[in-house]
Amino acid sequence: MRTLLLSLALPLVFASSAHAMDGISSSALNKSLALAEQKWHPDNCSSVKLKPYRRSDAELEDADSALGFALEDQCAIEVNLPEVREYADTDMNVLDVTRVRQIWACTVIVHEVGHLAGYRDPVGAIVTDSAGNPVLDDFTGEPLRDPRHSPNPHSVMYPYLRNTYPPCRKLFKAAKAGAHLKPDAATKERRRRD
Repeated sequence: MRTLLLSLALPLVFASSAHAMDGISSSALNKSLALAEQKWHPDNCSSVKLKPYRRSDAELEDADSALGFALEDQCAIEVNLPEVREYADTDMNVLDVTRVRQIWACTVIVHEVGHLAGYRDPVGAIVTDSAGNPVLDDFTGEPLRDPRHSPNPHSVMYPYLRNTYPPCRKLFKAAKAGAHLKPDAATKERRRRD
């Protein structure tokens, strides 16, 4: 089972085609950003910017593995497209690599814009260490919880993305099977006679 920590920091912004890479076009990133803004309506941001991923902007412990993070003070998010691509390429249902990469990038964008909008969960996700073990409170012995993330593994705000966000799957629809194929001359002749 794949589990990869999304950074606990907070921003996302991508506008220029120079940042499109790893099978994810600027157009796809902009469509994803529009979907995220439509879902969350971040009040304190007139518009959200999608910036190129900079390792130095990530929290130190998450810098290499973070799929993205939000920069609240800049109304921006950063998405680690090479990491998203690698993550998407491990998806068990890869039939259309480009589409799967777009869907995973969209899911990360929606997650990060949720942080910009101030998402909070009253229960919060359990905080884990690098080995995946719960980090316990020194006084109570109870697991520490992060209210910026959902404890529900099916939520787009879960800190360890396991599922793609359904509206992202709808945004990037699958092509009809065989739609790109054209019948050869023999098939055309047979169809004409029938």
